[in-house]
Amino acid sequence: MVNIKKKQSIINAAISLLLILLFSVTLSGCNSISPSTDMPEASSSLSPSETVPASPVTEATPTELPSPTNSPEPTSSETTLPITDFDFPYLDEIGKTYNLIKQENPNLEFQEFRIPDAGADCMGSLDGKFSYYFFGRVERPYLEDLCDEFGNELVCSGIVSTVGEMFPETTEQIPLELFFNDNRISEYTFTDEIQSDTGWISFRLDDFIVFIDTIGNMNVDEYKKIITMKRSYTIIIVNEKIERGNIDLRYANMFPEWDK
Repeated sequence: MVNIKKKQSIINAAISLLLILLFSVTLSGCNSISPSTDMPEASSSLSPSETVPASPVTEATPTELPSPTNSPEPTSSETTLPITDFDFPYLDEIGKTYNLIKQENPNLEFQEFRIPDAGADCMGSLDGKFSYYFFGRVERPYLEDLCDEFGNELVCSGIVSTVGEMFPETTEQIPLELFFNDNRISEYTFTDEIQSDTGWISFRLDDFIVFIDTIGNMNVDEYKKIITMKRSYTIIIVNEKIERGNIDLRYANMFPEWDK
């Protein structure tokens, strides 16, 4: 019995010693977690009294795509000047029928102008700034032969006027090349040989073919190629598609069998 009690005492003492050792180890581990006074602090450019200002809160602005109406105007270097920008006076008269023209201008008379290889059948007045061009022809029927029966089908296909009237910015006399450059005309033909179109300048602008007569009443045999453009020169501006309709109508009544 005494031996059992001794053994029990020894066991209890061992247990007590073990508990003391475990408690010491635990206490030592907890102390190692706390920062050491010798540990260097993290570097900072701010002094203890400085604070970092908060960034202002901004709302996201959606990107606005340029619309055609709000887009900036092109600069002069971006702007092109196509042929359709030409704005000749009186062009709104082209396309009117003979009857409408007579109704609006009852005092107009039949006129004839010279054109290469033919005469031009027109209507106008001696003191007018322009005449109505219908077609070119070399023989009958003339405009006056057709107008009573076909007045609603014959259509003004061009304008006859002067260079000064159709190109108002042109000075009294201007070198040919300067005239063409100023009016953005890059290609033209000019015949100075002795033939039917001697002295005529021709070029195209959009739907129109333009003729300028530099010879006037001068004798063709004495003609010398001019080097200047004059405001007084006769100019004829023709829509060839409309003129073709008038010519087809004229031929149909010149040779009725063609229309069958």
